[in-house]
Amino acid sequence: MEIIDEEARGTFDRFAVDDIDPVLEELGAVGTVLDRWELEFLLERFPEGCLVYRELGRPVGWCFSIRYGRSGWIANLYLAPRWRGRGIGLELARRALQALRGAGVENIWLTASEAGRPIYERLGFLPVDTVNSWVGFGADGERRAPHRRATPAMLDLDQAGWGEPKAPAIAELVRRGSLFEEKDGFVTAQEWKGLVRVGPWACREWLTAWGLLDAVLALAGRARPVLVHAPVGNSAAAALLFMHHFRVVENHLLMCCGDPSAYDPTFIFSLALGSIG
Repeated sequence: MEIIDEEARGTFDRFAVDDIDPVLEELGAVGTVLDRWELEFLLERFPEGCLVYRELGRPVGWCFSIRYGRSGWIANLYLAPRWRGRGIGLELARRALQALRGAGVENIWLTASEAGRPIYERLGFLPVDTVNSWVGFGADGERRAPHRRATPAMLDLDQAGWGEPKAPAIAELVRRGSLFEEKDGFVTAQEWKGLVRVGPWACREWLTAWGLLDAVLALAGRARPVLVHAPVGNSAAAALLFMHHFRVVENHLLMCCGDPSAYDPTFIFSLALGSIG
């Protein structure tokens, strides 16, 4: 399909490896936290759901998605300002949704800004929760040795929050970052360009969550920023972060197309990276 008006004569296509560098350049210019491996991971896991809109051969819009069994995520829908308001973003999201449904996905999740909300509502997504992005700072403390492998107990906790575990993403995050696990909880942390990104972080007990956060703050060290994406539906997460002097810097809607009844935010202290749910 092509979009043709007095200015736009671009085409839709599958995202390609050669698109990664210009995409990272554009996202970096607008302050989006994204790493190369995330795009490579998405391309490897679900290439049919990674889409791009090109003008004169250069990507100016894109949308990624990933499948986890019967559930999936749409992420990083972006369109350069000049090309907005022409239905291009809606078409990218529609194609990602189509790819997921074609792969047998029943419940599809995403996080959206208020500006992006109308696009997704037109495709059948409904708000389920709000995700607050909290920023705090690391602290002096005894550094714990991280674990090296995802365990069945971790996947059970992830499933308790979402109804289905995101096993491939968790395994990749553990491989590339730091994992701290206790009997009733776990947290993964990624060190990236001067900050530490937290997630997934799932717990059954509040005191367990406290201990895991202390491990992350010690990993970050004094004064290094720590970023957490906590659902508003988990009031214990908000209380814990507030007590550690975190503050909310932005928020997004958590939306679902399908049946969100399995979602239980009381287990979810932080979502994973924005690209992969």
